[in-house]
Amino acid sequence: MTAFTGTVVTQGRNGDAGQQFESILIYDLNSVALANTDTITWTNAFPATGDWMVVDMEFIAPELDTNATPTGTFIIGDGTDTDAYLVTKGMGVALSNSLPGQLSYFGDGASINTIIRNNLTNVVLTVNAAVATGATTGVIQLKFTLQTVI
Repeated sequence: MTAFTGTVVTQGRNGDAGQQFESILIYDLNSVALANTDTITWTNAFPATGDWMVVDMEFIAPELDTNATPTGTFIIGDGTDTDAYLVTKGMGVALSNSLPGQLSYFGDGASINTIIRNNLTNVVLTVNAAVATGATTGVIQLKFTLQTVI
């Protein structure tokens, strides 16, 4: 297992009730393929105080398992709940409903549209199945839409 660190481009923040903010996260594969049990952690991606919810999450990346019969899967969580934002998804286009050569998913985990009150500020992508042929180039992008609640 290798623990990688992603980059927080724009950190979500709190504001008045009902205001929405985005948190943009990226990770460049940089010639290193992801393998089973690898993690990518984005630290302080969300506000550390206040009540807010993730109302939307978008995942966009190149095909991460380029084998004709891809086997790799991944989840996205908050460091406590491993699939809080995205339940198991395929790393290859053959395992998704994406455009050729690209993966695109929307958040479907239990923490989407749920009020967050416990300072869960990190985002963690975990590879949870063996990757047949890992891609070594491209950028993983995550966009979270946060909404401040009362």
